[in-house]
Amino acid sequence: MNSLSLPRPTRPPIPFRCHSAHKVGFSALQPRMTMVRTLKLYALPEAPLTPGVRPITPADVAACCPLLNDYLRRFAIAPQLSEEEFRHWMLTREGVVYT
Repeated sequence: MNSLSLPRPTRPPIPFRCHSAHKVGFSALQPRMTMVRTLKLYALPEAPLTPGVRPITPADVAACCPLLNDYLRRFAIAPQLSEEEFRHWMLTREGVVYT
């Protein structure tokens, strides 16, 4: 590893909507848990707690793609992404809902 220290780009967190999941029958409330307590328990902070974490940008693709491919080489079966594929799968886009 070189001595250059880059911030770790990530996607913004996607909130899990407990109320919606319970309403459609996807999940159930735990015994002795109210919906208010469940929402408070699983609430995400407004900003990331890890210092230096920020959303990934198109300028990060050239540096992040090799890092991901190096990590994926640890597994017996894993994709190796080109920069174009990485850009398509990892960058957020306006008007696209990530679930």
